Amino acid sequence: MTVTQQSPGDVRILPEPIRTTARILRSFHHDLSTSPDAEVSEAPRLQSDVDEYLGDMLAAYGHAYQGLRSREPSQTAYNRLARHLLDEAHSSVGRIDRVVLAYALPDSQQGYSVCASMVHSSPGLATAFAVSDQGVTSPFTALRVAGGTLRGDSGERALVIALDQGAIPWEPPPETPVPGRDLGAALLLGGEDPSRGGGLLHWQATPVDATGAARAVEEVLADVRSRTPGPCTLVLGCRVPGPTAPGPEVTVLRAPSDLVCTAVWSRAHGAGIAHDGDPVVVVEYDPVLGYFCAVATGLEGQ
Repeated sequence: MTVTQQSPGDVRILPEPIRTTARILRSFHHDLSTSPDAEVSEAPRLQSDVDEYLGDMLAAYGHAYQGLRSREPSQTAYNRLARHLLDEAHSSVGRIDRVVLAYALPDSQQGYSVCASMVHSSPGLATAFAVSDQGVTSPFTALRVAGGTLRGDSGERALVIALDQGAIPWEPPPETPVPGRDLGAALLLGGEDPSRGGGLLHWQATPVDATGAARAVEEVLADVRSRTPGPCTLVLGCRVPGPTAPGPEVTVLRAPSDLVCTAVWSRAHGAGIAHDGDPVVVVEYDPVLGYFCAVATGLEGQ
């Protein structure tokens, strides 16, 4: 349930299942800086015209188009990251029915659709689409969208991919978070017996200021502790207020500050979010948009 904040001191959020029949199968992450194919190819023939167009468009708003090293559309960070993660998911579990991408910054190659390219080149992939207007909370919305597409016990699988690119060819507005590297993180949902657990619970509230975000963190943690008094891991975005007294069995981890959409998910991957075991709670907050989101795994049925 989404509950709107009525005042800075009034934030009430309730957990909402992300498809109770869905199970997290795997989590993946991929960093292009470690890839052997990190070099890019030469520019497409019309890239100079595209650069001129984007330069004129940004100049009208008082910004400069800085340009990137020329590259083919297939070599853009988003496309390569998404394909690496999709290939890894394919090799791990076989068929993937749909992909939902999540990112905060536009793709560096204008006029090129990563989603269309993935559907065209991946047999059996029915749909792929993107969530790109929710700031750092875009992956949380993508999880809800992907979970809502799963159809009960049909065995369908949906892959959610969060993407960050470390270089952008324009001048971002002041205070805009810009990733320091290319990184992709993914969660694969569905395809197994829901009785085995591993589903997701989701909390969100908007608009939320910093005071409201601090209260929301406390409420999410209190709800989690009421469901499972044992050990759990709390993964917080770099701008999420920390809990005042998390308790001795709560491990609090901070996401890296040089990432945007992938920050909490890369940290959660290391914490074993998709593995059987103690619950993992992932929390992110976008102070500009006022969006607060949290997701927990290992809590359904408790």
